[in-house]
Amino acid sequence: DDAQHYAEWRQNLNASIHRHFYHPESHTYANGTPLDQCYALLMGIPPDSATARAVKEQLLADIHGRYRDHIAVGLVGVPVFTEWCIRERQANLMATLLRQPDYPGYLHMINNGATTTWESWDCGRPGKEDRSRVHNCYNGIGIWFYQALAGIRPDNQHPGYKHFFIDPQPVDGITWVKATKPTIYGPICVEINGNHLSLTVPKGTTATVFPNTPKERTVEAGDWEFEMSR
Repeated sequence: DDAQHYAEWRQNLNASIHRHFYHPESHTYANGTPLDQCYALLMGIPPDSATARAVKEQLLADIHGRYRDHIAVGLVGVPVFTEWCIRERQANLMATLLRQPDYPGYLHMINNGATTTWESWDCGRPGKEDRSRVHNCYNGIGIWFYQALAGIRPDNQHPGYKHFFIDPQPVDGITWVKATKPTIYGPICVEINGNHLSLTVPKGTTATVFPNTPKERTVEAGDWEFEMSR
């Protein structure tokens, strides 16, 4: 009964959000920022596939045009935008944003002496308030490296990585990836060299490799080798 109640509540809430905040002439929600757009898409706010597609296309157009391939989601938006990129398999888009050397972006921080993530993209810029230079809120970007690049994805039906997915998302110009994810069962280890993937599955767990593809395969604990080409 609770499940049905909250499912109906969510459906009604989504409809209300769409009714009050969607702008059909621009295919945007609320203020039309990338955060507004990707949050609406993540939550399933668009009522049909055509609207969702139009919102997504507008989001991508704004990122490439208005924001010149830069991250434009602010402090609290980084993990939201990152999750959207992972779900939508927008790995090359995220890589493009991360490779920008100027403001706003992570390389801008590094190029200006950062050894940790700052509280604001503005730290140190003339005329801007200098804020904390040891701030972890921007670290939400980290999940992209092991969930998209290395492809280590949790299975919500089997919490704690009792079962998990290995679903790496290739990125232009990146041919080597190595990641380790600690779990209560032991470390999950992934290493990608070119088209070759090495995987360590902890004891007591299982992994589905390349889900939803013709090469999908579920394996038990042990060391495994796979070819990346699908």
